[in-house]
Amino acid sequence: MARAEKSSNTPSHNSMFRFVGRLMGMGMRTCNLLSINLSPIVWKGLVREEVDELDVADVDEVVCRHIAAVRDFAVDTTCRAGDEKKRSDREAEAADIFNKEFGNLRFTTVGCDNVEYEVVSDGKELKLSWANRMRYVTFLRRFKLTEYEQQVSEMRTGLCEVVPGKILSILTWAELRARVAGAGATAEDMEILAKNTDYHGCSASDPFIKRFWTMLRSLTDEQRSDFLKFVWGRSRLPPRGEPWRQRFSIHAHGPPRAGGGGADAGAEANPTLLPVAHTCIFKLCLPRYATLSIMRDKVLLAVQNCMSVDIDGEQANEGAALLPWEDDEHDGGGGGGFGAGGDGPLVAADDERVT
Repeated sequence: MARAEKSSNTPSHNSMFRFVGRLMGMGMRTCNLLSINLSPIVWKGLVREEVDELDVADVDEVVCRHIAAVRDFAVDTTCRAGDEKKRSDREAEAADIFNKEFGNLRFTTVGCDNVEYEVVSDGKELKLSWANRMRYVTFLRRFKLTEYEQQVSEMRTGLCEVVPGKILSILTWAELRARVAGAGATAEDMEILAKNTDYHGCSASDPFIKRFWTMLRSLTDEQRSDFLKFVWGRSRLPPRGEPWRQRFSIHAHGPPRAGGGGADAGAEANPTLLPVAHTCIFKLCLPRYATLSIMRDKVLLAVQNCMSVDIDGEQANEGAALLPWEDDEHDGGGGGGFGAGGDGPLVAADDERVT
């Protein structure tokens, strides 16, 4: 297979990939998770598991659809037994249709670095046709399955400088990812989070805490990952079975609302309050929302609108925890946002995300 020099195959790039591998190894050695999201095609390469088209689709769905379209292109050529001429005519028709649709293509593809590569020698001169379509599919597929081999090999070299290669040979790609970047954010993972949670000003049996865990389990994996970023600055939990260096803490947030009723009598939060997260200490200040729908709406609103950490505005942060959200239509001034009076976002001090 002929390839041009990969833009990420320079000595400088290779050195950087090895450095990333060393970081992974140090994270494994010290049990410090890295905030790193890589495709399975990379993790599989690190433990030398076989890569398939689903892994390629994870990073390049368009080319996988193209391969399938060429490979599975079909025109009905069935006819009565013995009618070879009709069958031959239909196959010629299929070839003509295929060549009109794909005949302008060559044996080339665009790599992840947006550079055009030949998938066979002199691929730029070789036209795709009905006759050679399966050869085209074979070589394009092979190119995509091996496109990242050099870079992943450099990462593995760096990783094996810190962690013995024999360790990698007994791990699956998912196990390696869990040890380097954490387990994930599935509903099952939330059960593990609940077991590693401390409560302040409330308890696990409080109705609003039960609503919180019900709400968290009902979210999508992506939403749960965003929630973890909001409260902890990382998108995955520690590997299952590993000790937690830092436990999650939930603090009851906000003053009681006068006249509250029901199971949370006298303790329901003002429904306009939003949660406050302190990422460095894995802490969530959670209002005592009275219903599951309010809990879900307010937590997602905070998670989706406060994904950055700002070190400015310490004065604005004082007392900000109790400021409600004001809708634009109720603002007394211009421009809505977090806080009162439409003054825009409340700015958090250090690691605090004030919503």
